[in-house]
Amino acid sequence: MQKITALLLFLFLLQVKSAFSQNIFIGDEATNRKLQWSDFRGRVDPHSPHHAVTTWYLSYKMEGVKTYGDSVSVGKLQAILQMEPKESWLNKGKATDELLTHEQGHFYIGMLCLQEFTTMYYKTSFRKNNFDAKMKQLFQETLNKYHQLGIKYDEETNHSQNREAQKLWDAFFAKYVVMQ
Repeated sequence: MQKITALLLFLFLLQVKSAFSQNIFIGDEATNRKLQWSDFRGRVDPHSPHHAVTTWYLSYKMEGVKTYGDSVSVGKLQAILQMEPKESWLNKGKATDELLTHEQGHFYIGMLCLQEFTTMYYKTSFRKNNFDAKMKQLFQETLNKYHQLGIKYDEETNHSQNREAQKLWDAFFAKYVVMQ
């Protein structure tokens, strides 16, 4: 009996895991490679004091949402992180390896956001009467948290100029960013 229960639990977990996917894109390319200066194709903001900007978006899609009494089941949830080359830019005369590492940190913050959204989705109980509102709240709170982390990252590293702080952040990313 215990073997059957364990097998059923394993199959259930396998089904749940396959019902969720994370996708990382740089432009239209599905990849988790590091950023390259060629990914920065947007128009430089001549009024910006910064040498480069990395723009990323997080989104999600749901399919097969069903209700069972008060409970909600999502057949498939796909979370997508996308670095947007047309909105990311570089002041060409300022391209350095250190600056690219700093900009990679901004994309890592997006990856952390994706990972936390996934984790929080699994930890959240959804009910029929609040599913949409709770899902939107979960998504927005996660985005806001990582937007603030990006601001803190820039403040502490002085946009890559504080090399000691940048090294600390690089160590943080190496420890906590899970590459697919």
